[in-house]
Amino acid sequence: MVVILILAFAASVVYPRLSGGLIERERLRASVNQLAAVAAHGRDESAATQQPLVLTLDMDRSEYRLADASQDREAVSGGSGLHGALEEGVTFRSVRLTGRPEQTGKVVRLRFTAEGWADPAVIQLVGSDGVVNSVVITAPAGRVETYPSAVSGE
Repeated sequence: MVVILILAFAASVVYPRLSGGLIERERLRASVNQLAAVAAHGRDESAATQQPLVLTLDMDRSEYRLADASQDREAVSGGSGLHGALEEGVTFRSVRLTGRPEQTGKVVRLRFTAEGWADPAVIQLVGSDGVVNSVVITAPAGRVETYPSAVSGE
């Protein structure tokens, strides 16, 4: 009987810690997959419609927006286009655009051209538990890949 009580107590202490970490990692994974899907859609849509698009990342607000390049300077959460936010507890850690310095705490714009080209970028997202995942947009064709770790982009 004492053994059962000890096991029950141990389970009640350990289970919330384990499930909390799993929930945080799932939120991070969902945000990475959603952002990768929006980037891939931007590449495909710009090539199909022959219209340049811009993916705007608001790193301070953890929001993103895909819109026509003519709407490039509008607020991320305003105007038309596809917009959304990262999952709760997930934020942008950094964005590195090839040929430009790493950007943190800013609004970053990634271009998708009418010819199907894209700005190459490494986007790092971090969960509230400190785990980092990456979305990589490769040059020149704009292929989008996800990684369950930090990618340097060098």
